[in-house]
Amino acid sequence: IASLVSSLPVGSAVGPGTKVARIEVLGEHIDLEAERGGFGEAVFVEEGQLVQFDAPILRLVAAA
Repeated sequence: IASLVSSLPVGSAVGPGTKVARIEVLGEHIDLEAERGGFGEAVFVEEGQLVQFDAPILRLVAAA
């Protein structure tokens, strides 16, 4: 189990490799990066909230 430290704001544009969220696991911070470009459409977890392995944190949609 991890906790969400931060995430990009909804509506933010991202490119491949852009940091979209940071989680904390056992005191270590891990940055999560976008696999492709797009926009942040929704964030499902609040900062400080616990996150299960493989649970969605946010949704990116492809740029039009």
